[in-house]
Amino acid sequence: MKSDQLIKRYNSSSRNKIRMFIFPFAGGRASAFKKWEEFLAPEIEICPLQLPGREERYYETLYQHVDELMGEMKNAIVDYIDLPYVFFGHSMGAYLCYEACRVIEDMDFPLPMHVFLTGASPKIKKIDDSIKNDIDDETLLSDLKKFDGIPAEVLEDDTLLKMFLKIIRADLSILKSTFKGSDYKFSMPISVFGGDSDYYVNPDELKGWDNFTKAYYSLFILPGGHFFIFKENEKLLSHINRELKYLAFQNK
Repeated sequence: MKSDQLIKRYNSSSRNKIRMFIFPFAGGRASAFKKWEEFLAPEIEICPLQLPGREERYYETLYQHVDELMGEMKNAIVDYIDLPYVFFGHSMGAYLCYEACRVIEDMDFPLPMHVFLTGASPKIKKIDDSIKNDIDDETLLSDLKKFDGIPAEVLEDDTLLKMFLKIIRADLSILKSTFKGSDYKFSMPISVFGGDSDYYVNPDELKGWDNFTKAYYSLFILPGGHFFIFKENEKLLSHINRELKYLAFQNK
């Protein structure tokens, strides 16, 4: 299989039976998910998406609209669906999962077997009202700190912080362009997770995802804030392991 700039590959081996594509949160980079290979079963290949402007793609122009990302994704994913696969998306990534499923269904490609959504409200008006991309850097940084997800090395380095805020502004523009076609419904099962002390997403709001799938839906509230997927991830990854090992067994 050819390498691809958009799709990174962790936990790769001949034992892989299923792929998990991970769509990033705003400001997220692929390497943030590398440690997950320590916890997930060898049957699961971890494939986070690396958007332009970060890590080895730092020199590339940042995307400003979801259609730019979906265009690259359509071309890249063709070479990666030789195995059964699932989608995972946190925060902004959850809405990117929604958009990607709609695009793939339109292409008549095999769809993911399952979708995992974390830290994301299905309330479209809330998304629109909360995205403020025309504020100064100081105010934006103050808002972002409430999520408790900015790496310490970024906060301590003015150059890195400037680059990070530029990426965040681009990702907020992408986010603003997502989730507009609320008539689309997932045709596969979805598992929704939230943190019980998430500053941004009230756990009760997550129940609304039930209206966005034709298949079954399950909801799990776990300890932690908005970035519980990293700070309190044992229960999350345990659930993903169980679900994906079951799917891999089904597809032997």
